[in-house]
Amino acid sequence: MRIAIVNFTSGGLSGGYKKYLNRVVPLMAIDSRIEHLDVFIPIEIGQISKGKVRWHLLPKWNDIKVASWLKSHLPKLNPDVVFIPTARWINFNGIPIVIMVRNMEPLLVPFKVSSIKECLKNIGRYVSALKACKRANRIIAVSNHVREFLIKKWRINPHRIGIVYHGVDVSEKSSDILIPESINGTKISRFIFTAGSIRPARGLEDLIKAMKYLKDMYPDLYLIIAGKTSHETELYKHHLNKLSIKLGVRERILWVGHLNENEMIWCYQNCSTFVMTSRVEACPNIALEAMSHGCISVSTDNPPMPEILSDSAFYYNAGNSSHLAEQISLALNLSEEERKNKRDESLTIAKRFTWERTAHLTIDQIVQSL
Repeated sequence: MRIAIVNFTSGGLSGGYKKYLNRVVPLMAIDSRIEHLDVFIPIEIGQISKGKVRWHLLPKWNDIKVASWLKSHLPKLNPDVVFIPTARWINFNGIPIVIMVRNMEPLLVPFKVSSIKECLKNIGRYVSALKACKRANRIIAVSNHVREFLIKKWRINPHRIGIVYHGVDVSEKSSDILIPESINGTKISRFIFTAGSIRPARGLEDLIKAMKYLKDMYPDLYLIIAGKTSHETELYKHHLNKLSIKLGVRERILWVGHLNENEMIWCYQNCSTFVMTSRVEACPNIALEAMSHGCISVSTDNPPMPEILSDSAFYYNAGNSSHLAEQISLALNLSEEERKNKRDESLTIAKRFTWERTAHLTIDQIVQSL
């Protein structure tokens, strides 16, 4: 089987998307069902696999011109099927198309953004994803939560949808990981950790408000927030800073920006608890990573969080900061034996989400489109 993977992204790849490609493409390439892969990407991310994989760099044009270029060039490679992981649609003259729905923010909360420009982009993403889902031969949903949305809200035939969760790298605790420079030298020894891009749908105000309840109960407790802020979301971060000052918790919060993989691992391994406040997720990579490092997690009860974290996490009602503080307190007050059991439970669940399984099931879904 010859597969073309088209990463049609309007010019960029997020860190999570790069990790997805770096893990999945090499594993797909060694599957006996694959004759070869043609992978189209918008930016150079290195030759992450050889042999059956041929890499093609997409032109740096607008979406309309890139789509036209693909319609002209891709059929010459004679693929049996085209896989578009970004819920976009391009007509390749009858070649079966498989898409993946992996971003629920534009579909559920398109207006929960910091700028009109981002709002307009989300509307475009919504329309594009709907069109792709209506026309694709096969749809990969990255969680049952996504699948249920497609069936109930968009009336997509359930027989056309398969579930393939993302994977995660599971590793044992290491003493070789060094403390991030942004934390080294501070007086922080006990901390709550959260991570992800800084944007309104993250719901970080819950955590900042919860610190108001926690600061007197735990005088040595800090909050470390990791993640990038884009130009469009600077206003949201400014709002969060003003909120932290108003509540008197600014000195307990450390914004560390983007962390590399080793720095993230140090935070996962050393935090007292990991907190996920997101309002909307498809398959939360950060939550999977937290589990894979044995974190004791507290999360919103919004889907798909219970679907992914299962019994390993404490849950709170999104928007209820006092409830969040209560759940964090429960996590912090576990006995040593209870903490060990909770960590072991997280690791056990994380081991179900392997990249090998993701790659194998992705090919299964692609085969069903033929």
